[in-house]
Amino acid sequence: MRNSLRWKIFGNIVLAVIIIFIVNRIIAQRLTPTAVRSSVKEYIGRSVEACKDIAENRDRFLGCALQNSEDVIYGGLSKYYILCLPEENFSTEQSAICNQIRVMTPGDAAELVSASVEVSEYKLNGEIWFVAKLKSNPKGLMVATRQFDIDNYVYSLWNLRAQVVTFTAPFIIICLLILTWYCSSLIMAPIRQIEEALKKLSSKNLDQPMDIVPVYKEFDSFIAVFELLRIRLNESFIQARRFAGDASHELKTPLTILRGNAERVIARLPTGSEEQIRMRSVADEVERLIEITEKLLLLSSADANIIQHDMKEVSISDVIGQLVLDSQIFQSKLNITSELQPKICWNCDQNLINQLFYNLYTNAVKYNIENGWIKMKLMKTDHGFEFVMSNPTTNPPKDLANKAFDRFYRGDSSRARDIDGLGLGLSLAQEIARVHGSELRMEVSTEQIVTLRLSYPATVL
Repeated sequence: MRNSLRWKIFGNIVLAVIIIFIVNRIIAQRLTPTAVRSSVKEYIGRSVEACKDIAENRDRFLGCALQNSEDVIYGGLSKYYILCLPEENFSTEQSAICNQIRVMTPGDAAELVSASVEVSEYKLNGEIWFVAKLKSNPKGLMVATRQFDIDNYVYSLWNLRAQVVTFTAPFIIICLLILTWYCSSLIMAPIRQIEEALKKLSSKNLDQPMDIVPVYKEFDSFIAVFELLRIRLNESFIQARRFAGDASHELKTPLTILRGNAERVIARLPTGSEEQIRMRSVADEVERLIEITEKLLLLSSADANIIQHDMKEVSISDVIGQLVLDSQIFQSKLNITSELQPKICWNCDQNLINQLFYNLYTNAVKYNIENGWIKMKLMKTDHGFEFVMSNPTTNPPKDLANKAFDRFYRGDSSRARDIDGLGLGLSLAQEIARVHGSELRMEVSTEQIVTLRLSYPATVL
């Protein structure tokens, strides 16, 4: 089973989004700690610089630091600050940390985070501390925070992010599905436009340029290739039609001469002699060749849309009625019945229409059963008329309804050898119907009943 382009695009977009999400998460997890530590240093420095005048009051200082912090999630980083005041001798844990930092040497060079504040890193009891001092008074006010507390703060942010993603995941997935479906539809739209234009192409309109205006310029070359293909196909069809028409026209004259000479020879030979019988067989074959060339010439004209026709008002009821009367006289073995509404007229070429109905009738006679029947029905419709001809048959091919109008198609080849015909009658009838704006189609029932239905005007299926 071949893959679908739409689902291929859909799957690739989904896969790309998943990869982007995973890569983004990995990069963020690796870069966030470094970025946070750099921001922490700036936050501490900003706190020291903005709140140094109220450093003697720890609560007020921490409140000021929180107010000046850009990040207030979980109370901001200021809740992890340790305030070290000069000459502070309280016996608290924070005071002990401050006293140890004062007598230690920083691990790295001090980093200047503002014009008056510098931040240094200290390693105390196996842990890293960030300490902000006033550059003008290194022994005065200090603010320290532990890297461990900062990392916990970052982890809490990641946990919050994970919870948000969990709750919003269904919505994100739905939006992703809609987005990928929209993108695939957007890509498929020009292809569908080309597909619809190509469906309209046939041997009858290859001489007309394809009405396709590509939505995107990337499809210009694609359309140009199909346009060149259409031109080459049209040229090939023109050559084939010209050959069939020219060949039929050139054959018609010598065949007519042969038929005339054969008739003269037949007239001179003794009646009933073996030579006369043979010459009659030759004359019949010449007549058969003339019929073939005439039909090929008419089909070639139909392919080129140049069938000559003299349109005038014709009573279809009378034409079919006369056909029924003639058939009842010459086909005594078939039960031929009709149901014809009177005074149904058609603006058509009478010669072509006579040939159309005669071809349908001939087909019904040839492919009938022994002592069978033919039913004809003509009725008015809202905008025209419908003619229906039905007859029984024996073991019709499964593809009969689809291929009956193909040229030189005669159904079962083993059976067709016993039936006179060329396989061109129905094809020619369909072309005549098309020229007159009508539609001819065949239906084969499970009871082996073949129905030919002529509708005017042509119905849209």
